[in-house]
Amino acid sequence: MRTTRRLSIALLASLALNLFLGGMLSSQWIFADRHDRPRHVGRFDREGARAAIGEQHRAAVDAIWQRHKTALRGRVREVREVRRRLRQQLVAEQLDQAALAQTYEELHARGLAARNLLGKPLAEIAAALPAEQRKRYFQAGFAKSGKRRPDRGF
Repeated sequence: MRTTRRLSIALLASLALNLFLGGMLSSQWIFADRHDRPRHVGRFDREGARAAIGEQHRAAVDAIWQRHKTALRGRVREVREVRRRLRQQLVAEQLDQAALAQTYEELHARGLAARNLLGKPLAEIAAALPAEQRKRYFQAGFAKSGKRRPDRGF
């Protein structure tokens, strides 16, 4: 067998493997069931929740979100940066499996930190609102979270 034919077969096999792995990782990233995180992350309707409560409570809720705004934006920015690096690694000429695994670990860690930080203002809001207002706020905020998988809670 000629060297060029062997090289062509090896490159074709490498391309097929890279496309398969890239598709698998991308689809897991996009469509994963994510048992390790709450179903509402990224789907909490703040405006809908705010509209569901009385006018007298909106200022307190707005103040809580405002206090956490800078930290939340910083965490989201970190997650976006790691996702950008991940995209760059997936489309690179050479796939570095070790760097890719490390980036996925970093994405998981930063995403978890962002989700944990999101829980702080939600807990403060829950403590600040009277029972009926709290119920209305969170029901409205999570109303869209169960649309994809109605068999689960929020």
